[in-house]
Amino acid sequence: MVTPAKARSATSAPRVKLMLGVVAVLSLVIYVEITFAPRLGDFTTSLRHKASRRSWTNSPYPTRRPIDKFIPSPHLDLDATQIARQDAVRRAMQHAWSNYEKLAFGADEVAPVSGRQRKNVWGGIGVTLVDSLDTLYIMGMHDEFYRARDWVAKHMDFTHVGDEGTMISVFEIIIRQLGGLLSAYDLSQDDVFKHRAVELADLLLPAFSNGVFYTHFNMHTKDTYLPHHGGKLRYSTAQWSAPTPSLACS
Repeated sequence: MVTPAKARSATSAPRVKLMLGVVAVLSLVIYVEITFAPRLGDFTTSLRHKASRRSWTNSPYPTRRPIDKFIPSPHLDLDATQIARQDAVRRAMQHAWSNYEKLAFGADEVAPVSGRQRKNVWGGIGVTLVDSLDTLYIMGMHDEFYRARDWVAKHMDFTHVGDEGTMISVFEIIIRQLGGLLSAYDLSQDDVFKHRAVELADLLLPAFSNGVFYTHFNMHTKDTYLPHHGGKLRYSTAQWSAPTPSLACS
């Protein structure tokens, strides 16, 4: 007759063996870690140092030839339908731009129905104008482009941005204002755009002082804002006592 005690003993035996096996494996892992990890660490560190000394040009996929000039786009043979569509897009741009230039030139935005200009939506620095520069150039609207270029050179002013305590969207200003200036410089090679881009980039640098950029930033006070996922809005002052490094292009 099998007693309850014997039954419990029979069922617990496999568990004991399993536990002993786990202990043995863990002991082996600890032994290997203690014995060989320092040597492996030295070996991997040596590999990392060797890799860091390699030039980026030694990549496994080398460039076939250096790219030292712009390569023109291939000529496209457009049919009549494509040309008509191209002209329609260009006329739409001319319509939109002519009204912006007439009603709100230099303002951040223009209301499309009323034509009312909205000067300070993104900081009062002509965001729509700058954001349109590359489109004007690519579409061959060079007269409009150079009138906008003169506004950038003579009237675009960053000194007032945030003087009322308001903050700018770092993301929007980078993709629209800084990106617009850089793309205009890339297309036209006009140094005005490069210099204004450097000026703006240097003013934005404190927003990146913590390693991850703040979403909103005041270029006067250096106040920053990073929303919390829980919904609490917290403001902080970025500590920016060190000299601001320049992003000047050569």
